[in-house]
Amino acid sequence: DIILTWAIQSTASKPVNVVARIFRATRVLRVVQLFHSFPELRKMIIAFLSVLRTIFWGFILIMCLVGCWALIALQVLEPYNRDFDHEYPACNDIFLSFGHATLYFFQTLVSGDDWGKCSIPLMMSYPELFFIFAASLFTVQLGFTNLVLAVIVDKAAETRESMKAHEYKTRKENQDCQVSAIEDLLQRLDTNANGFISLDEVVQGLQGDT
Repeated sequence: DIILTWAIQSTASKPVNVVARIFRATRVLRVVQLFHSFPELRKMIIAFLSVLRTIFWGFILIMCLVGCWALIALQVLEPYNRDFDHEYPACNDIFLSFGHATLYFFQTLVSGDDWGKCSIPLMMSYPELFFIFAASLFTVQLGFTNLVLAVIVDKAAETRESMKAHEYKTRKENQDCQVSAIEDLLQRLDTNANGFISLDEVVQGLQGDT
């Protein structure tokens, strides 16, 4: 590593510099070797990679639902919030635009950060707003987020079963190869093809191998 770093920094020639960087990038292969040394780590990495697509689409759907609640907030909550004097100045702008409303619902419903700082004072003054805040909380955080989590868990379980089936198939193939090798060895030892292996045939087979 020290030699490669020195070569990259001290060499002005671009081809040599590129070659040095390629050799330096091969250090990543050392991480791959850890997967063979620690099977549990390899299984976790494979399971995580298998659910990346599910996580991505789950995030997209959650953001679509958050965007829907942001549109509802602009139409319903913004007039109430405009005339309300919040203790925290930042709460005055949470429904100022679609972007502000989306960021607020993502912060409170997905991240779970300061849900009641801006909403509870509004609900205390306008109790009818409770149904909107409660509905957004139940649909996003308690409903759809848990649904996405359940799909991710199912996908990880499916990947685990697939890995078990692959490991069983590989083990079965190795056993079949070993059995075939033993059968071939026994056939070569049975020189007279009578179905029995005598001590002389074993000795002759060993002498022939040596």
